[in-house]
Amino acid sequence: SMKQLLATCLLLFAFVSCTHAKNEITAATLPTPELTIGKATLKGQLSGHNPQHEYTGKILVYNPITLEQKESNIEINKNGTFESTIPVISTTSILLQIDRIFSDYIIVSPEKETSIRLDLQQKAVLDGERNKNKDYQPEWVSFEGANAELNKEFQHAVSGYLQNKFSIQSILEDVYDNTPT
Repeated sequence: SMKQLLATCLLLFAFVSCTHAKNEITAATLPTPELTIGKATLKGQLSGHNPQHEYTGKILVYNPITLEQKESNIEINKNGTFESTIPVISTTSILLQIDRIFSDYIIVSPEKETSIRLDLQQKAVLDGERNKNKDYQPEWVSFEGANAELNKEFQHAVSGYLQNKFSIQSILEDVYDNTPT
């Protein structure tokens, strides 16, 4: 219910506020929100890609002021590189989608550059080994530049959680510790 969601959010906020006040947070944290209209740069590299395959990609950006979502295509070069400038109003998350290879949120900041590297050979190893050993986790996504550490932690948290969860129902059950009605 809405009350449970609100209570969960408030408890999470209180917990983060208390631990932050004690300087006990060792993980990367988001910068203080501020409006800084500008363009974020996202650069990427598909390593281990098939140069014969024409990869397609797109970026989705949600604007919290206009409440609109903007979609833009990105051109992936034959050498597997791509670059896009994205108008943003603050540090925010964008959705990057590349074929059926990658679809996830990345945190970018105005007037800063974020780089992502997708190692497709390691992904193939992961896909093969996942069936044999559930704990096998090679690095196939890496980041550099602005928000690199935050993006890395976010990817690990999300992929680790989603690897064991296969439905919205199971996620809701974990959040509320019971089946929603």
